[in-house]
Amino acid sequence: PTDAGALFYPYAHRILTDVEEADAAMSSFAGAPRGTLRVSTSVSFSQCILAPMLPSFLERYPAVRVVIDVDDRRVDLLAQQTDLAIRLGKLEDSALIARRIATFELWFCASPDYLAERGTPTEVRDLSAHRFVGRDDVVLRLPTTPSAKPHDEECVEVSPELVIPDAVTLQAVLLKGAGIGRLPDFLADPMIHAGKLARVFPGLAPQVIEAYAVYPSHRSLSAKVRAFIDALVDYLDSIRPLD
Repeated sequence: PTDAGALFYPYAHRILTDVEEADAAMSSFAGAPRGTLRVSTSVSFSQCILAPMLPSFLERYPAVRVVIDVDDRRVDLLAQQTDLAIRLGKLEDSALIARRIATFELWFCASPDYLAERGTPTEVRDLSAHRFVGRDDVVLRLPTTPSAKPHDEECVEVSPELVIPDAVTLQAVLLKGAGIGRLPDFLADPMIHAGKLARVFPGLAPQVIEAYAVYPSHRSLSAKVRAFIDALVDYLDSIRPLD
């Protein structure tokens, strides 16, 4: 396309999509949501949450075609023509609409073999004698007591010896005995029940992360977006209660 055509394309695409959404919204009065739904999410959320939820959603809404974009990086919903993104953690200020769908915890975990070889730390300060695997290449400040705050003197600093941003890869590395790391509870809990991981510091107040469904404002009336979010919330309610 010409430069003018390339500039015009995203606006034209948005107009045509809005027409499709308006038609689908009107059709929803007489039938079920329909059309293509593009969802962006992380690897871990896709594998552990969306994968078991999607079959029942597709069975309930056969006229909806779902395209999952798995990427741990945050995408520009408007630029990528994405209908919906699932994001964990703090949200940046934007013109997007965000709906909180769940609250998860980060648990310290390690393999039983690693703990048998290196010993199980009983206090946070004991982490200095262990290999810490982090998701960010930053120093982590951890409270030594439940009442300590991140900037108190009662906190200790822990530097990761191995940095893996992807939670699924981090889980695999911990299963192989690489060290101690923090996993979202929906990744850690099945492995703990299977005896493949052990929780470290179970009495320590865990860091809490919130999950949001984020979408552009012009998707707020989309029947397929509302149906998908409602189905996702219902599924999360069925496996863990919302706070």
